[in-house]
Amino acid sequence: VYDPSGALIKEIPISSGAGGKTPLGNFRVYSRSEWTTSASDSRVSMRFMTRFNGGIGFHGIPRRGSRALATPLGVRPVSHGCVRMSDEDAHWIFVNVPNGTPVNVIPK
Repeated sequence: VYDPSGALIKEIPISSGAGGKTPLGNFRVYSRSEWTTSASDSRVSMRFMTRFNGGIGFHGIPRRGSRALATPLGVRPVSHGCVRMSDEDAHWIFVNVPNGTPVNVIPK
């Protein structure tokens, strides 16, 4: 996460979309939900969804019921397109990144 001058203010380990499913490009944050349900499995929910491209956004670790889904943050992509992060980091984004903030998704 960078401030408007380009200075790094926070590094967050993430897991993006498997098989390149997180779309590259320049977007803007446009909505948020404290809880959301997965579009691919209605039994899975995530906390602190901050959307920037359709249903794609930043969110905490998905859970099926009370069981957290395996998410190797900072290791490899496993999501269906969103950017997974710890619930704590997703909450930070949720609180500190307002609607309209630019999101630039670039290859690693």
